Amino acid sequence: GYKMKLSAIIIGLICLVSQASYSFSANFNAQCAFKKLVDQKIDTGVLLYEYQIAATTALSDQLAENAEYLEQRKGLIEIVNTDPFYLLNRQRNIFAKAYGESSREVERFNLLIERRVGEIRNINCLESLLFARHNERFPLLRSNQEFSAYVFVKDRVMRALLSITKKPRVGAPLIESWQDKVSEFIDNGWFFYGFLHNHPFFLKSQSSDIAGTVIPSDPDIKTINRFMEDYGLEFGIITNGISTATYNSDDIEMLMRNVR
Repeated sequence: GYKMKLSAIIIGLICLVSQASYSFSANFNAQCAFKKLVDQKIDTGVLLYEYQIAATTALSDQLAENAEYLEQRKGLIEIVNTDPFYLLNRQRNIFAKAYGESSREVERFNLLIERRVGEIRNINCLESLLFARHNERFPLLRSNQEFSAYVFVKDRVMRALLSITKKPRVGAPLIESWQDKVSEFIDNGWFFYGFLHNHPFFLKSQSSDIAGTVIPSDPDIKTINRFMEDYGLEFGIITNGISTATYNSDDIEMLMRNVR
């Protein structure tokens, strides 16, 4: 099914990334940049964009060459310890005081901190490009707004559907007609590589919790699980603009046991 085919593709992509001599198609270059397919379409309060990029470039550790994003990122690193495990431990201790050391909330933090679920790494090219586009509307240092993106792969090419809200609102925006869009990609031979969204920093928070953690919430876990079961999604992906966590089906299966 989706899983077996996609696993083979992912292994192939990893091999390709390691081949420095790989020759890119004339339609792409090795710079961390998108080919824009759909500039802007409004979907019930959501701005929808579609982008394309060579998979090897998308999965590389390059950053988007976007001056505003790079400036905001640099500014954040100067005022906050952005080490992902520092942030997880910081928020874990806040949750432990609120809910208790034996609570399911704290147990979820422990799963990540002890590296029993998820893979935490630096943000990659694809994720930084999507974040940079969101950052143009909702700057990293001044906003705690979320975006979401659906990422597909076929023939060494990745396509991303990026959704950004027109106005600030709570939570990651889901495209209203996402079922039809995802099904259309799958019917056309694309594999559902990743469902991505961001977890913002709350730098102006009145509490001590500045967030910025790449730990999934209950709704995150349930949404990713549904995409995996119904559409063969390979990874749930959460980024804060600096670091990223990816969750595969085994991770989500374990996390589902922690969901209320």
